[in-house]
Amino acid sequence: MKKMIFAVAALVTSSFAFAQSASAPDAAQQMTQTQLAMLHQDLQQVAGELSAHQPSQDPFSFCYFKNEAYSLGSVRDGLVCEEAGIHMTASDGSLDRKRSDPLRWIPVSPKAHRGNG
Repeated sequence: MKKMIFAVAALVTSSFAFAQSASAPDAAQQMTQTQLAMLHQDLQQVAGELSAHQPSQDPFSFCYFKNEAYSLGSVRDGLVCEEAGIHMTASDGSLDRKRSDPLRWIPVSPKAHRGNG
C-alpha cells in the first residue's frame, strides 16, 4: 500500500511540473486543482482500506505475539498473558488506561504445574 501512495504522489508531482510548464497558466492551475482534488479522494480511499486491513491493537485487552492477539490467561512458549503491574480504575469503574499497565507476557510458574498435578 505504501508503494501505491508513493506512486500516486509521484504522479501528481510530475503532473504538477508538467502543468506549470504549459503555456496557459489559468488552465494549468485549474487542471492542477482538479488533480489535487482527485488525489485527495484517492488518498482517503487508500487510508480507509489500510485502516480496514490493519486491526487496531488493544494492549489492555490482549497480549500480542507476532501481531496475533491472545486473551488473558493464554499460554504460549512458556509464557502466560496476565495482568501484571498497576491497574487503576476511573470513577465510573472502567480501567483508567492512562494510569494502568497493559497486559503482558509473564513466564509460566513451575509451581502452578506442580499444584495441579
